[in-house]
Amino acid sequence: MIETSRACHLVTESEIPSQVTARVEKTLKFFEQEAEISAAVDDYFHDVLQCEAYKRRTMLKVTELSNVISPGYTLNIGSGYCDLEFELGNTSQIISLDADASELKQAKSISRKMGVPLSPIVADAAKLPFRDATFSNCLLVMVLHHIDSKISFMTESLRVLRENGNVIVYDLNVSSPFYRLYESKILAWGKASLGHLLDAKYVKYVFETHGLVVVKTIHRFLIPDLPVIRGRLLKFLSVIERLIETIPFAQQRLRGSFLIVGRKPGKP
Repeated sequence: MIETSRACHLVTESEIPSQVTARVEKTLKFFEQEAEISAAVDDYFHDVLQCEAYKRRTMLKVTELSNVISPGYTLNIGSGYCDLEFELGNTSQIISLDADASELKQAKSISRKMGVPLSPIVADAAKLPFRDATFSNCLLVMVLHHIDSKISFMTESLRVLRENGNVIVYDLNVSSPFYRLYESKILAWGKASLGHLLDAKYVKYVFETHGLVVVKTIHRFLIPDLPVIRGRLLKFLSVIERLIETIPFAQQRLRGSFLIVGRKPGKP
C-alpha cells in the first residue's frame, strides 16, 4: 500500500548530508566564478552567491529532492543552466531538457570545465523525444507554471515514465499571502507567465485526474525561490522564515513553495 503524507516536514541543517553540502558549495562557487557567462546569470547570481541564507535554502531543497528521487534515469524538464544537476550529483543518470538552446549550450560549457558529465537536450515538454517507459523520474523545479499545455505535458510524462515512476514538482505556492503583497514584482519578473501560478491542491488534482497517486506533499519555505528576493533582503527574510519554521502549527498556506510527488501505478 502506498503511503500518502501531507505532513509539513522541514529539513534542518542537521539532516543535510555532508556530500550534499559539499556539492552545493562547489556548484555555487563555480557559478560565482563563471557569473559572466551571460547577463541573466550575472544579474541573478552576483547578489546571492555570497549570501549564506541562499546557500542554506539551496542545500535544504537539494536534500528534499534527493529524498524523493527513485533509482534510475531522471528527466529534468526545464533544466536551464543545469545547476540542479551539479548539486544533485550522479549526473550520468540525469537527462537535462530545456526549450532554450542557449542556456543548455552554456551549461554544457560549464560541465566541461567542472569535469562533470552532462546530457542536455533541446526539446518541448509537451513533445518529449524519448521512448515509452524510459525514466524513473520526471523532475520539474520551478517549471510547471511556465508550461501552457499541462494536459499535453502530463500525457507525455506518463508515456515516458516507467511503472512506479515519479513525477516530482517543486513550484511556487500561489496560496501564500506573499503573492498578494509582492504580486506586481513577481509578475514583472515572470513576464505574465507567472499568471499560471499553481498550488499543491491544483497539482494534486491534475495528478489524480491523469491516474497518478500522490505519495508525498511538502510545503516549503515562507519565501519562495525567486530572483526578486536577493542579497540582504533574502538574508533578512530567511531569519524571519526560520523563526516561523519553529512554530509547529504554522499553516501550510503560509509556505511560499511546495514539493509534490505523483507516482504512476504499476499494472495489477
